[in-house]
Amino acid sequence: MNQTPRLETRIMRLLRRISVFASAVAALSSFLPAATPKPIRALLITGGCCHPYAEQAAILSKGISARAHISWTIINQGGTAKDSKIPLYEKSDWAKGFDILVHNECFADLTDVAWVKRITAPHQAGVPAVVIHCAMHSYRDAKTDEWHKFLGVASHRHEQSRRFEVQNRKPQHPIMK
Repeated sequence: MNQTPRLETRIMRLLRRISVFASAVAALSSFLPAATPKPIRALLITGGCCHPYAEQAAILSKGISARAHISWTIINQGGTAKDSKIPLYEKSDWAKGFDILVHNECFADLTDVAWVKRITAPHQAGVPAVVIHCAMHSYRDAKTDEWHKFLGVASHRHEQSRRFEVQNRKPQHPIMK
């Protein structure tokens, strides 16, 4: 006796059941709450001379977190020296695992070229950054333009207020939306 028609009928019934089940799951899923998006993983690097970095870190992370879904890692190293080589930057993959890096450090007198290149390498590889005030003056005396290229400007001291153009080079990146 040929079992093929019976098998085909069973398969067709099974496919109809799977189709009905999939439709029911799709309909019911519209009643479920949307999944919480993953937070942006941000690294705030802070420390050095001239400013109250611990207080700034608290204000920045709290204020930004009130407006965006961010998971912060805050590194405050280097004390108040202008030439500290902070432990964070000792590893070549120091930025690994972060979506954005926030530079709020002031190490204006650090001149080690290899060190500055290690700091800018993740940005050259595409990791976005926010640079806050005194970080603009950091690494200013190093015999390399890597930090200035990363910033898009050379800042050696507080200057007169002047206009400058800001270009959004990756408008589709989540942090820029």
